[in-house]
Amino acid sequence: MKPRLPLLPRRPSSFAGALAASFVSLLGADLDHAESDRAFFDREIASMMEQHNVPGVAAVLVRRDGVEFTAGYGFADLQRRSPIDPERTVFPLGSISKLLTSIAALQLVDSDAVDLHTDVRTYLHDAPIDHRFDAPITLHHLLTHTDGFDARWLVGGAARVPEKVLPLSAMIARLPPRTLPPGEVYVYSDVGITLAGYLVERVSRQPFADYVEQRIFRPLGMTRTTFSPRREFYSRDRATGYEYDRQGRFRATPIVYPHANPASGVTAPVADIAPLIEELLRAFRTGTSALLGPDSIKWLGARRFAHHPSFPGTGYGFYEFLHHGRRALVHGGMLPGFTAVLVLLPEADVGVCIAANRFDLIAALEDDLLRKIIDRFAPPPPAPAPPIAVAPPAPAAARLGGRYRCDQYSRFSIDKIFVLAGLADEIEVEAQSDGCLLFHPQGTRWLPVEPLLYQQEGSTERVRFQIDENGLGQRILGSVQFMSYHRIDFWDDYRRHVPIGATLVALTGLGGLLGAWRMARWLGYRGANCGRAMHLQRLTAMLLPVTIVVMAAGLAWILHDLEFLTAAFGEPRFIAWLRLIPLVTAIVALVLLIVGVRTIRRDRVHRLESWVYVASATAALLLMPFLIHWQLVRVPTPVVAFVVRCLSPSVL
Repeated sequence: MKPRLPLLPRRPSSFAGALAASFVSLLGADLDHAESDRAFFDREIASMMEQHNVPGVAAVLVRRDGVEFTAGYGFADLQRRSPIDPERTVFPLGSISKLLTSIAALQLVDSDAVDLHTDVRTYLHDAPIDHRFDAPITLHHLLTHTDGFDARWLVGGAARVPEKVLPLSAMIARLPPRTLPPGEVYVYSDVGITLAGYLVERVSRQPFADYVEQRIFRPLGMTRTTFSPRREFYSRDRATGYEYDRQGRFRATPIVYPHANPASGVTAPVADIAPLIEELLRAFRTGTSALLGPDSIKWLGARRFAHHPSFPGTGYGFYEFLHHGRRALVHGGMLPGFTAVLVLLPEADVGVCIAANRFDLIAALEDDLLRKIIDRFAPPPPAPAPPIAVAPPAPAAARLGGRYRCDQYSRFSIDKIFVLAGLADEIEVEAQSDGCLLFHPQGTRWLPVEPLLYQQEGSTERVRFQIDENGLGQRILGSVQFMSYHRIDFWDDYRRHVPIGATLVALTGLGGLLGAWRMARWLGYRGANCGRAMHLQRLTAMLLPVTIVVMAAGLAWILHDLEFLTAAFGEPRFIAWLRLIPLVTAIVALVLLIVGVRTIRRDRVHRLESWVYVASATAALLLMPFLIHWQLVRVPTPVVAFVVRCLSPSVL
C-alpha cells in the first residue's frame, strides 16, 4: 500500500493561516498575493507528489520585492519521519550547478582574463583535446553544450565518499574524444561544463569550489550552499534520496559525490538559493549586478544557440522554455534519488526553485508543473500566436523515414552499454502519403511548415531535418529539450545485429558439437589414428562456444536490471570480468584457426573436419567487431574509436 505523505508547511502557524484564509475566501474575501501563491503551490505540489510518489519537496518563490514564501512538503527521511525544512534540509541540486559554473566563467570574461571565442587550449595547455576537427573549441561552445565531445562519465562518474572525489585535473585527463564539429549541434552533457570549471580553476589559480564560494556564494550571503563535498553538508540535515521501485516501494539511494563537480556538484537548502534568484531577477530588470557586467547579464539570459531561429535555444547557464508565447529561463538537475529545477520569469519578475528527494522527476517538474507556473505568473502574450501555415505535401518526406537515436550517448566508452539496455531515447519516423510524419513510440503527428521543417500537431514544438546529398534524412534537430537525433545505420542498430550474432554463434556451436562428438568417439575407440593437432582442434572447438555462451548469459543478466546507479561508482566488477571473456574467445579462435589451416594443408584424412573448425573459428572472430563496437571487449579507447569510426562513419 502506498504511504500517505502529509503536507507539511514550514511552520504550524502558516498551515493554520492557510486554513483560515481558505475559510475567509469562501465568504468572498480576496486573498493577497502571498496567500494565493502559497495556495497554488500547496495544491500543485501535493498533486505532483501523489501522482508521482514523491517523499518530499522543498520550494521557494521569489518576487521583485524578495522572498514571498518558502515551503516544505512531506519527508526528508521516511524512516526517521523527519519533515522537509526549506531553510535547513540540504538537497543535491545536480545540474543547476551548470548555471553557477557559467556565471563563474563569465566573471573571468568580464575581467578580460578569458575570451568567449578563443580556443580553450590557449588557457588549458594540459587538456588532451584531440585535433579531429579544424574548428577550435571555445568557451562559448562549452557553455552552450555545442563542444562536440563524446557524452560520457555515467560509468564511474561519482564517488561513495567525499575523500574519493577526483580533482578536476584527473577528470580532464579522461577527456573523451570529439564526435561532432563544435558549434553545430546541441548535445547536453557534463563534459563541456566540467572543462569550463577547470578553466575557471586554472585561470583564477585557486580550486574551483573556493572560487565560487568567494566570488558568488559569499557576496550573496548563500552560507549553506557549497561545491565542496564536505561531510557536514550530508549529515543530519541532508535529505535522503529515493527511487520508487516496481513493487511500489520507496528504496533509499546511496549518497553520490559527482567527480564532475562544476557540472553537478552543488548542494544547498532551497531557501539558500533565493539570494541568487533575487540577484538574477534584479540583473535582468536593471542590467546591473554585483556578480556580472552588463554584457554578461545579456548573454546569460539571451539565446546564444538554437538549431533554428524559431526554436527555443540555450543561453549561458539557462535554456529557454516557451509556453503559449511566454518565455521562461530554466535549468533542472537530477542525481540518483533527487530532482531539482530553477525557473526564472524575467518579464514577470518571478523566480522559483523546487527540489525533491525522488529520482527522475524532470518531466514532472520541467514540463507539467513548469507550464502551470508560467500560466499563473507570466503575463499573457501581446497577441495570439498565428495558426500554423502548413506547407504543401513534401514529396521527399519518405526519405526522412527511419530510426533515429538521441545524440546524448557515448560512442567510445563502456557507457554505451546503456544503449543495449534500451535506456537511450530513439524515434521511429514514419512518412505518410500526405507529406506528414509520425513519430513512434510517442505517436505524435508532425506537419510540414517549410522544406525539412515540421511542427507537431496541436503544439508549437518544431523540428528540422538535415539530409545528405541523396536527400536521405541524417539528423533531426529540435529545441534544447528535444535536442538532436541521428539516423541509426546498420552498425549502430543492435536489433539488426541480433540475428547475425545468433547465426555466428550457431556456426561456432556447430564446431563445438562436432568436436565433442569426435572426442567422444576417440575416447571410445582409443586405437583411432589421431594426432595432437586434431586433439587440440577438438578441445578448442569445444571451448569456443562455451566462452560465448557464458558471455551472452552474463550480458543478458546485466542488461535485464541495468540502471544508471548500478555503474555510478565505477564499472561493476562483474561487467569488468565479462568484458575480458571476448579476449579469451579471440585467443581460442585464433589458435583453432591457425591449427585448422595447418591441418587442412597436411592431413587429408581430417581435412573436412578441420574445415568445420576453421569455419567455427572464423565465425567467432567475426563477432569481435560487433563486440568492440558495443564496448563489450576491454581494449584501449583508440582501438575502439578506430573500429567505431570505420564501421559507422555516418554517426560521427
